[in-house]
Amino acid sequence: MDAESALVDVGDPDRPLMEAGLTKKVPTKQERTGVASIHLANSDDCEREINADYYGDDSPEALEFTGPWCCDSTKAHPGSTFNLQKLFLGPIFVTPVTTETRKRKASNKYRPTGERPALTQLLVDWLSATHAKSPLRFVRPPSFILDDVAIAALSRALPSSLSSASSVTELLHQTPEWNGLWAESVCAIIVG
Repeated sequence: MDAESALVDVGDPDRPLMEAGLTKKVPTKQERTGVASIHLANSDDCEREINADYYGDDSPEALEFTGPWCCDSTKAHPGSTFNLQKLFLGPIFVTPVTTETRKRKASNKYRPTGERPALTQLLVDWLSATHAKSPLRFVRPPSFILDDVAIAALSRALPSSLSSASSVTELLHQTPEWNGLWAESVCAIIVG
């Protein structure tokens, strides 16, 4: 079934209330909602009668019920004591209909992808040289100074966000000790 034939079929209870529900690429909830569901929600008539009429069920069992209430319609059942609020501990929350679209959160800004490989290579070279000079190189692997995840994070970050040694330490969630030992050198590579 195509969208054009669905729009002209006024007998279809599942057709969307608004034409945009079938034609827009991303319709809103109000535009997608079917006519029958809106009619049922807004109706003051007995829900059992509506369903029996909808399905063409004229048997007496269609309108029978065994609970204390048939439905929540006080117009169809004037003597009914049904109160939906009594079934909940707190007040029923009803949100107002909003047609505003949500503002998209600004995406994170990163260094251009073309600049990343060169910086990554500079950081790897610095790490190799620094580790080779370290007196603890035999007991401390290079990843204790700067691991692959940290190198990737540094190469993605905007240069303006890494203007100081403390900003490098903060980005990598490192300790003050790491800040004192390595942050200035790493910052010099990024800024330089």
